[in-house]
Amino acid sequence: MTEQMTDPFTEAVQDEFDELGELSPDDGADVALIDRVLRMISRRQDEILRIKAYADREMPRLKREIESITGWMGPRVEDAVSRLVHGGKIKSVRRPWGVAGFRNRSKPVLVADPNDADALADWCKTNLPDGVHLGTPAASLQKEVIASYIQGGGECPLATIKQPGVDFYMRTSKPKKDAENE
Repeated sequence: MTEQMTDPFTEAVQDEFDELGELSPDDGADVALIDRVLRMISRRQDEILRIKAYADREMPRLKREIESITGWMGPRVEDAVSRLVHGGKIKSVRRPWGVAGFRNRSKPVLVADPNDADALADWCKTNLPDGVHLGTPAASLQKEVIASYIQGGGECPLATIKQPGVDFYMRTSKPKKDAENE
């Protein structure tokens, strides 16, 4: 005798289908079947919308928490990494959750807030037309042009130049299943 294996998902869908009651031939079994399946699909689509709405509400909170943890604990982590790599060839500390370390910046870098990109593009259109390329679908900033303008003594209220040096960074790894239990 062959034992038939059942899929838990298939069983759950069948159970839900059965819980909705008997299909009545008087009501038109075909219509009732269609209605039942559409109702089951609709429930899942509603659940998708609820999950998306929940994620939309939670994402800003989680991002604020990450910024808060980074602002509060970042300097302590930087000091700890500095003590661990002091004088050695290694410039970072790798852990299961990610890596923290120092990165050499050999060239000047244009620093602008990504949230101000549109405002910077508008500023460039008025004050430094070569600093923005008016393409489609949106304008793109010419960072090298803006950087050389600032280095040449020009002032740009929405961007600055970060000179060569060393930057501290923290980068997390992708979350692992059951990582909390490790």
